[in-house]
Amino acid sequence: MGRGILMGLVLAAAASPAAEAQVTKRALIIAIGDYPRPEVTGYRDLHAMNDVPLIRGALERHGFRDRNIRVLQDGDAKRQPILDELEGLVGRTRPGDYVVLHYSGHGHRVTDDSGDESDGYDEVLVPWGAYANPGPNYDGSQHIRDDQFGDFVRRLGERVIEGGASGQVLVTVDACFSGSITRSSLPVRGTPDPIGPPAMADWARSAGDAYRERLMAEGDLPDSVVLMTATRSGELDHEVRAPHGETVGPLSLALSTALADLGKGATFQLLYERVRAEMARFARFQTPTAEGALGAAVFGGTTSEPVLYHRVVRVDGRQAVIDGGVTSGIGAGTRVRFVRPSAGGYSEVGTGRVVQAGGFEAVLEVAGSSDVNGALAMVTELSGPAPRQSVFVSGAGQAFTAALRRQIESAEGGAMVSLAAGEDLADYRLVGIDGFVSAYPAARVPGSAALRLFRDTAEGGVEAARYLKASALGSYLGTVDLRHPSMAVDLAFLPARLSVFELDGQPECNAGDADTSDHTANREGGAWQVDAEQGYVLEVENRGASPAYLSILYLGADGSVEPLYPSVGAMDNFLPAGRRFRIPQCFQATGDPGTSMIKLFASESRLNLTDVLAGIEAGSSTMRSGEGGFAAALRDAAGTRMRSGDDAPGAGVTRTVLLVGGGS
Repeated sequence: MGRGILMGLVLAAAASPAAEAQVTKRALIIAIGDYPRPEVTGYRDLHAMNDVPLIRGALERHGFRDRNIRVLQDGDAKRQPILDELEGLVGRTRPGDYVVLHYSGHGHRVTDDSGDESDGYDEVLVPWGAYANPGPNYDGSQHIRDDQFGDFVRRLGERVIEGGASGQVLVTVDACFSGSITRSSLPVRGTPDPIGPPAMADWARSAGDAYRERLMAEGDLPDSVVLMTATRSGELDHEVRAPHGETVGPLSLALSTALADLGKGATFQLLYERVRAEMARFARFQTPTAEGALGAAVFGGTTSEPVLYHRVVRVDGRQAVIDGGVTSGIGAGTRVRFVRPSAGGYSEVGTGRVVQAGGFEAVLEVAGSSDVNGALAMVTELSGPAPRQSVFVSGAGQAFTAALRRQIESAEGGAMVSLAAGEDLADYRLVGIDGFVSAYPAARVPGSAALRLFRDTAEGGVEAARYLKASALGSYLGTVDLRHPSMAVDLAFLPARLSVFELDGQPECNAGDADTSDHTANREGGAWQVDAEQGYVLEVENRGASPAYLSILYLGADGSVEPLYPSVGAMDNFLPAGRRFRIPQCFQATGDPGTSMIKLFASESRLNLTDVLAGIEAGSSTMRSGEGGFAAALRDAAGTRMRSGDDAPGAGVTRTVLLVGGGS
């Protein structure tokens, strides 16, 4: 969904004790069920009014006072009043506040106006009075686009952390944003038919260009916002019957139940798992999504390290299948413990060991007779399929070396890296001098530049270990070759002359502005010969009969691994069958000596390999294209993922573009 927020989730920050006394808990609930003249507008009535007491009651149990909970309902929730109320919420919010923004109503899709949507549609909220069929050349002015909604959320997120404060913004959306076959006789909170044609080839619309420039100027969403949605891409949001007999939204019901007895200090991940478990009971045809730093405590408290896991997708006797395989660093011998969420944390229900690993999933032998159906599989000992790489350390300080050893021996990333007893046995050399430690390949080449430079501190040792683990995993991924007869996805490398402007020291440009008639790069023997700063854009075409989910990585000759598409936490990597999509970002080659690789992984079911590889909280804004390798993001190279609500990955294909640096 590009830079929009409606399909992504964001991070949550914990409040400091000193600021807690000044914190105000604020909420805005938008609930639209009594849509006017359904036979004319095309939006049928819903029961969103029944969601209001559910959400209000749950928030009051967590310290939200009635005077700070505002409700905008039905006829009062026209487009402009909604925008005015959002503007007012931004104005009332103070640094350190906790803000909840809940929407219950119809969701829809409309022709994308900015070129940032791989399916050609923006997701929109449907205010009271909007039309489902407004006619040709509709500009979206009756609805609220994801980009516009995201702008308010961005401002809220920036406000609550202003001056170093640690507030939170939680956004929950009980609506659907894309179509599927209706499976319920109860009302559906959306429609499968989008408004207008997809905008797959429109890269230069004036409104889109202006908004994209503003987004780039303002930067990504702040790390203070969280979003949960009632459905994942491709699903409708079906209303359900509550235990007391009323018809309600499934996310509203599940959220109110999950929040009711949530223990103090419980994390967003635990909240999500409880919401998911609740919805599995009464809304089994849809799956809620949650993105972000799920290890952060709900509405403040102590922030814990994220709990990293894969999900059990099916069970056959004493064997269980999880949604992680060789593409996420899991190989035969990996050990897990199976857990289920409870009010105060996670309870163990069994253990298992991987006996067979495929591209996107793995088969485990379950110890004992435990029922692990629907459980989470938390990695305790990872045996990666990647080749083991060794490193010899000389001249580094004690703190650096000790931290390096601890990180190498940790389960994060598995047994991918080891310390070599001698330089002649190593794949890498770490050489310390004058307060820094340089990483070199094992072979000594006079005058060769260091691959990476780290400070000779404990923090530097941790960073070096993560770099080495990422390099090992990247080397392995370069050899992965996935093929499936029903999938046909192509990756095109387009040399380009870029119109580049600087943003925080990083080159940025609009892919639609790139001049792809520039062929300064030469293709020889199946590889592109590139010099430093050679510009290029990437284009993907799905020639198959089924949709595909895309992940594109840059695997550098120096061992670096950089996600090119999508950004970490993004949910915009869906490409329908028969469609072509140009990645909105522009890229520049490094021209470094050696052969680098741009690799596309396409899967039939949802997979964001950027998140899987990073092993960090989905929704993090720390890894945008052009910001370098995995040094900051790959703190957990195990490849287990934090993004939630994904399908069980199945078949996939890979495509590769080789880049040979001009220094070779």
